[in-house]
Amino acid sequence: MAYVVAEPCGDCKDTGCVAVCPADCFHDGERMLYINPAQCIDCGACASECPVKAIYHEDYLPPELRPYRDLNATLSQQSPAVARKRLLFRERCTGTAGAQHSPGDRPDALRSAGARIEGEIGWRSR
Repeated sequence: MAYVVAEPCGDCKDTGCVAVCPADCFHDGERMLYINPAQCIDCGACASECPVKAIYHEDYLPPELRPYRDLNATLSQQSPAVARKRLLFRERCTGTAGAQHSPGDRPDALRSAGARIEGEIGWRSR
């Protein structure tokens, strides 16, 4: 048994779920995150952290989201593991004001020579 990331994650990719995952089973796809079912330990910690409620236990996937079970299994194998646990622009995920971000707004595009971005795991003010 495993948890599954479904459609609401599309274009969100907030990694609060990754930060609480003890198994490091998340993989970074082009438009969303995927859970590798062979690595998921079925703890459920990620589900409560998802700002768009896109993570379901595979036994409780709504019928219209069931194809995401196989999609996670397949695309997690083809996508790199999330290497850096960070919180992305949560506004993009929740639809709050200021949600219009271009791809260049991503924290890794703003990073300068190893500087940490506010909100990234391990970030400290100087």
